[in-house]
Amino acid sequence: MRKTCIVFIGAALWLVTGAIAQTPRTIKGAASVEAFRPIGERRLWTFVSRDTVLGRLISGIDSRTTTDDESALVIKGGVRIDFQKIGGEQAMAVQTEFHVSDMGQMLADKLDFQVQERQEQYSFERAGDAFEGYFTRNGEKVKQSVPWPRQYYALDAYFVDQLEIYLATRDLTEHATIEDTIFVPQVLSTATVAAQVGVVEWRELWKGKFDSVIAVQFTQPQQMTAFITPDHRLARVDYPGLNTRAYLDLVQKTQAEGAGSTPQNLATWVSLSAHYLIYTIPAGLVALFLAARAFTWKDAYFGLIFGVIVFGLALVTQYPAQKYVISHFVLPELRQGGNLYLWGALPALAGGVIQEILKLLGIYALIFHRQPAISRWAKLGVFVAAGFALFEAFKITEPTLVLSWQLFERGARLTFHASSGALLAIALGSDSARRYLIIAGMMLLDAFMFYLPVFVQAKVATPEVLHFILAVVAIGTVLIAVIAMSKMKLRISAPSESSPADEAGV
Repeated sequence: MRKTCIVFIGAALWLVTGAIAQTPRTIKGAASVEAFRPIGERRLWTFVSRDTVLGRLISGIDSRTTTDDESALVIKGGVRIDFQKIGGEQAMAVQTEFHVSDMGQMLADKLDFQVQERQEQYSFERAGDAFEGYFTRNGEKVKQSVPWPRQYYALDAYFVDQLEIYLATRDLTEHATIEDTIFVPQVLSTATVAAQVGVVEWRELWKGKFDSVIAVQFTQPQQMTAFITPDHRLARVDYPGLNTRAYLDLVQKTQAEGAGSTPQNLATWVSLSAHYLIYTIPAGLVALFLAARAFTWKDAYFGLIFGVIVFGLALVTQYPAQKYVISHFVLPELRQGGNLYLWGALPALAGGVIQEILKLLGIYALIFHRQPAISRWAKLGVFVAAGFALFEAFKITEPTLVLSWQLFERGARLTFHASSGALLAIALGSDSARRYLIIAGMMLLDAFMFYLPVFVQAKVATPEVLHFILAVVAIGTVLIAVIAMSKMKLRISAPSESSPADEAGV
C-alpha cells in the first residue's frame, strides 16, 4: 500500500511539473512608449549583410507635442541603407519624424527623402477619422486624404524603430499567433500582419553577444524575424529574402528634465554601492604602485578632493560639449550617410581634450593652494587624477553584474587617468617644450579611448578586442609614467621627502 501511494504521489508530481513546464510564458507589453523609451533616449540599429555594413537607422525620442488634440511623443531620426553594396537596385536615405500616442499608435508622419539630387517630402497627420497631408513629386505638392476609422500602428519597411514600438507595447505569449492590421505610411494603405511568436530563449545574437529574447516570425507584411528582449529592446531583425540583418548597436540613455525622484535616486545609489566600492580597488592599486609614499602626505588627500571638484566641472563642460557635438554634428551627418569613423572622432576629441585640461587645472590648483615641493608634484598628480577617475566611474556606472567587462573597462580608465595625472604634473614642472608634447599626448590617448567603441559599432572589432586595447593603453601609460617619474627624481635636486617639515604636512 505504501509503495502504491508513493507511485501515485510521484505520478501526480510529474503531471503537475509537466503542466507547469508546458505553461506558455508571456512577456507583458510596456504600459506606454515612455515606459521603455524615455524622452531623450536614442537608439541606433546597424544593417549588415554578411560582413558588409549597409547602413544605419537612428531613432531618438525628442519631445512631447499635441497632434489632433492628443498628447504625442515626437520621434526623430533617419535611415540610410545602401542595398547596391550587395547587388540591389536602390539606396534609401530618409530623415524621419513620427508623432505617436502614448501607446505608440501613429498620429503624424513627416519624411524627407533624398531622391537623386533633389529632396522630396511626405507630411501627413491624423485629423479626426482621416489621415491627411501631402507628398511632393518633383517638388510639387500632391495632397491626399485616406480614411482613418481607428487607431493604427505604423510600419514602413526597414523602419525597425516602428517595429520595436509595435512589438514592445503588446503582450507576447509563447507559441501564440499575431493577426492584425497596420498602416503602411509610404503607400497610404493598410496591410495585414501575420506572425508566429516563438519561445523565450538565451540566444547568441551576433558573435560573442548573447541575450534573452523572444522571436517573432512574420510572414506578412513581409518575411522577417524579430528578436525582442523582455525589457522591450528590438535586439535583431532578420530579413531572409535579402540575406540582411539589423542589430541594435547603441542605446544612449538621457534622463529627461525633472524625471526621477529622491527615493529612486537613493535606490540607484544603494544598488550600485558594490560597484562604487570595487572601483576603489584598481584606483588604490595604481596609486599604491605609482605613489606609495604619498599615502602618508596630507596633500595627497587634498589632491583627491581637488580631483573630485574638477570632475564636477566636467558635468558642466565635457558632457554638455559631447552631447552638443553628437546632436548637432554627428547624428545629422550619419542620417545623411556620413562616415562614422570621421564624425565619431568629434565627441571623442572633445572628451579627451576637456578631461585633460580639467585634470591639469586640478593639479595646478593643488600646487597653488598647498605649495608642495616640486619633487612631490608627480605623486600628487596621481591622487588628483584618481579622484577625478573614481567619480567618472561612479557617474557612468550602470546596474550590471559586479564582475563583468564593465569593471575591466572602468579599471583601465582608472589606471590611465591616475598615470596621466603623474605625467601632467611632470609637464607642469618642466621648463622645456616637451611639456606641450606630454599634454598633447595625454589628450590624444584619452580621446583614443573614447573613440574605440566606434570600431565595435562599425563591426570591425569585437568588445573583447576593445578591452584588450584599453588594457594596453592603460599599462603603457603606467610604464611611461614610471620612467618619467624616475627621470624627474634624478633631475631634481630638492630637500629629502622625509624631512621633519614634510612629515608635518607643511
